[in-house]
Amino acid sequence: MARNGDGDEEQPQLPPENDIFDGIFRCYAVLIALFVVLAETEWRYVIKFWKVLEYWAGRGMLQIFVAVMTMAFPNYSAEQTALVLLRNIASYMLLGCGLVYVISVRWWKALNPTSFKFRV
Repeated sequence: MARNGDGDEEQPQLPPENDIFDGIFRCYAVLIALFVVLAETEWRYVIKFWKVLEYWAGRGMLQIFVAVMTMAFPNYSAEQTALVLLRNIASYMLLGCGLVYVISVRWWKALNPTSFKFRV
């Protein structure tokens, strides 16, 4: 609580707009990352409602989206360099996995031109 200059009244201090946006952004990133984990476990309930995750390209695009979302988060803290380094390593590894999924679809299609579905 902060005091104003001309009295004893206390006014609530609101967090800056960036803090609110950053919190919402992190929550979305965590939820979508958990969805990627569920997609990789091939849980029937998830695959039943998200048919695009049956295909390698769909999974790859979802992983690439989470990786880019993680990379887009700004580096605010200079004192937490280990955390920033860990985040960068994880996002680049997830980007690599997503690219492998997408590239493998093209490779598989070149080997089997009559096949139209690329299921895992």
